[in-house]
Amino acid sequence: ASLSRSILTGLLRDQLGFKGLILTDDLDMGAIVNHYGRGNDIKLALEAGADIALICHNMANLSEVLNSLQINEDPDSLLRIENQRFNLCRPPDFTESKWKDLNEEMTQLTCEVIGKERFELDRPSQSPVEDY
Repeated sequence: ASLSRSILTGLLRDQLGFKGLILTDDLDMGAIVNHYGRGNDIKLALEAGADIALICHNMANLSEVLNSLQINEDPDSLLRIENQRFNLCRPPDFTESKWKDLNEEMTQLTCEVIGKERFELDRPSQSPVEDY
């Protein structure tokens, strides 16, 4: 549904009258990113009616991708995002390097629990969600 205009706009907004913020599933899902490519997936999600496209695992080249996207800003979407911003508490300070450190720690713990032989260290995906 993350890329479906008929679901996000047609059903959710038009038929059901939903006025809230729409976030996508993690667009790092293999079925999406491998088929549509990074950048095109984000553009399609926003054109379908999502207010925020979630990228939860693969941050490589994301800044360049976002800067190259040609997206028409939707004033209603920007207003929904702005309104929700005031309802959220400030997130903890978190950098990409902290994320990488945490990911490495989780990898080590996973290896301890299930054994290194069951954990593929040089697997191409960074997360199981990328495999689906």
